[in-house]
Amino acid sequence: MKTPQWTVKVSRKYNPDRTVVAYGESAPAVEANVIKSLREDYGIWDASAIEVIGQIQGLRG
Repeated sequence: MKTPQWTVKVSRKYNPDRTVVAYGESAPAVEANVIKSLREDYGIWDASAIEVIGQIQGLRG
């Protein structure tokens, strides 16, 4: 089974807010993953807040 995708809003101090996609089994796990990878994966150095918006629903066909 695939790890769920989540939409995460990153509020920034000096630049416009940004929405990123992160992976994790739960909202707290996603938040921890985003915190660890903001600088390396997303290039965000001025994050002031992180909000997990919700899980992305996959299409089944």
